[in-house]
Amino acid sequence: CIARGSLNHGYFFDTDASGSGTSVQFSSCWAQGSGADGYNIDGSQYILFTNCAVDGSGRYGYSVDNSGGVNPNGVTFIGCGAESNTDDNFHITNMSALSIVGGSSVTSSADGIHLINVNGGFIAGIKLSSNVGYGLNIDNTCENITSVSPNFIANTAGEINDTGNKHLGINSA
Repeated sequence: CIARGSLNHGYFFDTDASGSGTSVQFSSCWAQGSGADGYNIDGSQYILFTNCAVDGSGRYGYSVDNSGGVNPNGVTFIGCGAESNTDDNFHITNMSALSIVGGSSVTSSADGIHLINVNGGFIAGIKLSSNVGYGLNIDNTCENITSVSPNFIANTAGEINDTGNKHLGINSA
């Protein structure tokens, strides 16, 4: 699937307060030049992104949040890429059980990955390069975040910002 030049979000998946909207898979999808977010996932459960890409969005590349009233749970990115988005490439807020494995997050105008109020996260083997903000920004509201061998290259603000000191890094420098 390709979403190119969307006025709002390239892909938008929302759930209502009852919690419907589970077990969604995005495979080999691409969002380019969206007016807002390339992918906007709001309050859904058990979402899998495999080999997806996003570039040139007007806000976030991938946005996962809960403005619909249900906290996302069990969101996984495998081999996904994001580049040249106006804000964070990956902006993950108010969720639990996050996994980001492989892929890349490069040339964002903000952070490569920005986590806010995430409980339980695993980040492994992703390339975080040439972002204007941090490669990986872990907000002080996050808990139980583990990163294993991310590849940091020349992020302007720094490689990792972990204000909550709740991050376990394994070969993460």
